[in-house]
Amino acid sequence: MLYKLVYPQWVFINRGNHESALVNVRHGFQKELLQKYPQDLFLFEFFGELFKWIPVAHLINDKIFVIHGGLPDQPDLKIEDIRQKK
Repeated sequence: MLYKLVYPQWVFINRGNHESALVNVRHGFQKELLQKYPQDLFLFEFFGELFKWIPVAHLINDKIFVIHGGLPDQPDLKIEDIRQKK
C-alpha cells in the first residue's frame, strides 16, 4: 500500500477473491487478526473497508487487462468474446 501511495501512477493493486468480509471470516483472516490483536475488531473492519476501495481489475494503457484469478473456466473463451461483452 505504501508503494501505491508513493508511486500511484506506477503501482497497481487489484482486489482478489479473498478481499471480502465473508471470505475473510470463513478462511481465518478475522481469527488470525484477533489472535494477534485481541479485542480489536476495528482492525478487521478497517481492512474490510480498505479492501472495498481496491479495484477488481485494471486496464493499463488501453492494452493490458489485469484481473486477479484469471478468466472464467471456459476453454474455448477468446479475447474477442471478452471485448464484445463491454
